[in-house]
Amino acid sequence: KWNVFDTALISIGQGDVNLTPLQATLYIAAIANGGTLYRPYILKKALDSKKNTVFVRKSEVKRKVKLPPAILDPVREGMREVVHGARGSAKKADTPKIYLYGKTGTAEIRVGGRKRKNTWFACYGYYGEKTYALVVFVENGVSGGKTCAPIAKAFFNAWLPDKQK
Repeated sequence: KWNVFDTALISIGQGDVNLTPLQATLYIAAIANGGTLYRPYILKKALDSKKNTVFVRKSEVKRKVKLPPAILDPVREGMREVVHGARGSAKKADTPKIYLYGKTGTAEIRVGGRKRKNTWFACYGYYGEKTYALVVFVENGVSGGKTCAPIAKAFFNAWLPDKQK
């Protein structure tokens, strides 16, 4: 049964939450775009041996959630502070390539009687005309900020061109 204690735990990122990194990425993208949840896909476009396009996947909206600015703006500001604030837990994700907004997490679990930590960092950022969302998940990490945030930074530094279009 759900109780007030469960609500308190969830509100600070603790408690029993089960979701995949892909699900977390979709939710982070919805925060970035104002509430549209898209159906994920693996293949966007396929080319034949002559480089002719033989398949193009179009974006498909799964659902839209009304997120008024009074709710969305403080969430985004909190995510901005996670990367850029003086006490942000993901300062190691900061890169001049893309201005990121993020959320760190560390899940303490027991496996075979031994404690370990599953760590993650979920983020989004705007680069030119595009919005990117990313989740880095590492088993047996130190924390989301120390283990996963630097991986997100390295990814964007390698993935994005030096100049925005």
